[in-house]
Amino acid sequence: MYKEGISSKQDYDSSRTALVVAKANKKAAIEKENAANAALESSKAKEEAAKADIKKLEAEVKAAELNLSYTKIYAVQDGLVTNKSVEVGNYVQIAQPLFSIVPQNMWVVANFKETHLTNIKPGQKVSIKIDTYPKKKFQGKLIAYNVLRVPRLVFFLLKMQLEVM
Repeated sequence: MYKEGISSKQDYDSSRTALVVAKANKKAAIEKENAANAALESSKAKEEAAKADIKKLEAEVKAAELNLSYTKIYAVQDGLVTNKSVEVGNYVQIAQPLFSIVPQNMWVVANFKETHLTNIKPGQKVSIKIDTYPKKKFQGKLIAYNVLRVPRLVFFLLKMQLEVM
């Protein structure tokens, strides 16, 4: 239009400069968008790496908790600890005897003949003599009795709980 005389040289130069600036702004905006996309991808990668680290650390914590559970010893019954052969800080092996447990509830299983069972009932108080302690009598309670049948033999098994005094 400048060559045809429709606009002035100043308008032409101003429009041309505005076009160059607009193209430069467009290029800068595209580069900013590309940089923002790259930063977003980098952030996503960092997030995935952080999530993987968290899962790894959670697995390590679970493994440590499991290993810690292996350091606990559980008794199958209540009782008093005797014959202790282990101290804090000692290393122990699998199946190594560490101590003995004397149970608080002691049981006696006795065999009787059928003729002795006439007046025996569960819950009944009993007096028990043990050959190991001939001068001592123990008090207890009859818990249960069963019949054990073996060919040509019949045994009556009584389970009695001793009362520890």
